Amino acid sequence: MKQTQPARGRAPLVMYVILAGLAFSAFLTGTKLLPFLANNVGVFEVLIVGLGLVMVVYMFREEAPIRFNRMIGLVAAIATVGLVSQFAVPQERLGITFVQMLIPFSLLLFAVVMYNLFVVDPGALVFFLRCLAYGGAAIGVWLFVDQIQSPGDINAAGPFRNRAHAGIYLFAAFWFVVVYLFLPNRPRIDALVLYPSLALALYGIAVAGRRSVYIALIVGLATLGLGLFLLRGTDRFKSLVAPLLIVLIATGLYFVGSEFVPQLRFFQVRVAMVGTRVETFYSAYSDLSDAEVEDSDDFITLQRKGGIQAFSDHPLLGIGYGGFYASEYSPTGHEMHSTPLKFLAETGLVGFLLYVALMGVLIGTSVKTFLAARGGPYQLSALMLLVAIVAGGVSYIYNRQMTDRTFWILLVLISGFPLLLEVGEPRTTEAEGPAGTMESSNVPQY
Repeated sequence: MKQTQPARGRAPLVMYVILAGLAFSAFLTGTKLLPFLANNVGVFEVLIVGLGLVMVVYMFREEAPIRFNRMIGLVAAIATVGLVSQFAVPQERLGITFVQMLIPFSLLLFAVVMYNLFVVDPGALVFFLRCLAYGGAAIGVWLFVDQIQSPGDINAAGPFRNRAHAGIYLFAAFWFVVVYLFLPNRPRIDALVLYPSLALALYGIAVAGRRSVYIALIVGLATLGLGLFLLRGTDRFKSLVAPLLIVLIATGLYFVGSEFVPQLRFFQVRVAMVGTRVETFYSAYSDLSDAEVEDSDDFITLQRKGGIQAFSDHPLLGIGYGGFYASEYSPTGHEMHSTPLKFLAETGLVGFLLYVALMGVLIGTSVKTFLAARGGPYQLSALMLLVAIVAGGVSYIYNRQMTDRTFWILLVLISGFPLLLEVGEPRTTEAEGPAGTMESSNVPQY
């Protein structure tokens, strides 16, 4: 049976305006923009709702159905399981956990709205990527200026809530810029602005001192190295730009930059501790007695022990989404930072398996998209998107994935990229269908 795509056009201008706002506000995690908000948290979500309302009006006017895909279904399932798990939360903490539940439902709304926008207008994805790239460049400058104005202060985080946010978000920004730079037919002037921004992003990653991000960057380089063997044509040489930039800039920051920038001395210290971070997370419990763990100051070790104990006591649906914070299982009194452990502890085996399925679909779709793009103009961008989700998946082992808007963006980019590939490389196996549609056989079905 033939599969057809709906008629494509250009989305209304107001949607493009909101997309630009989304791309920039996604990075502002600690900057006050609205008088009634303590910081920028909320502006991004307000824009999502606004885009959703415009989308509903547009789809109703065009008599177009709302479409879903497998990723959206898994996000909906995760949000539903999280809601059901609230029955395990003590009544006095329900207020805290219900606020946490807004996060997966906001992600669900974002995924639905953006996917349907890209179905209607795949060109909106290119515009969104360009805004993300320029937004990341502006944020990198903002952070660098704040670092200059605060000589030696490792906590000078620019527009971010803290240096941990700076490292995580600039790590994603680096890959967003690389994905965009390798798109075909982009304006040449973009290279003049955006290639220098990659250096600023790597500087932000370095001074953030987030060892988990260093590890993710190393994994990204390894994945990119493997991907080189699958590229076709001269793109294999073009793809060397990203790893060479990472190696050259990181080397310069480590060996030379520390002589001039005090914050980079902190980078030298943290890089030397990367091995310890890996060993701490993966060390067997048999190597640590209960007394040693209880007396340890290691945040990850304490959280890991509390998370596994929570799962052991509540294996099916966990202790409730958002319930680890301030629970008896959290020896540090913090939210669970490791995303896999968060799902295991708070939503049990059911939620954890859904999370694994979501990550599997994201990586699997990225692989299929890259393989479908091989030999064409989109193969480099598709490869960089694959590297971004693989490296991001490693980072999320240590960090809070569901609250990071860069993950939300990565999800919708992976969801929409096959649509862009279809438009960029139309191929038909039969005669064209009705006006405004085309048959497609080179797009991964997911």
